[in-house]
Amino acid sequence: MRNPIYKFEDIPTTGLVILHDCLTTEAEQRILPCTRLTWSRWAKSGKAPPIKKIFGFTAVHAEHLRAFLQGEDWREVKLPAANNAA
Repeated sequence: MRNPIYKFEDIPTTGLVILHDCLTTEAEQRILPCTRLTWSRWAKSGKAPPIKKIFGFTAVHAEHLRAFLQGEDWREVKLPAANNAA
């Protein structure tokens, strides 16, 4: 079972974060005070980091999310290279 993200400190430093775990619902306030639709619109317009579909979940890079929430330009955040060594 996944854990909802309520505080900035709960966001991992790297990897993907399931967007649903961050978005505020009618029942509880989480780290992102918006709906999935709002985030999608922001991502399409370039205001927010883009979303990725992974195994049926909508996710965002943790590094980009951290920068976005700190008011930094998330576009300038370098993501770690994928380890392709076999």
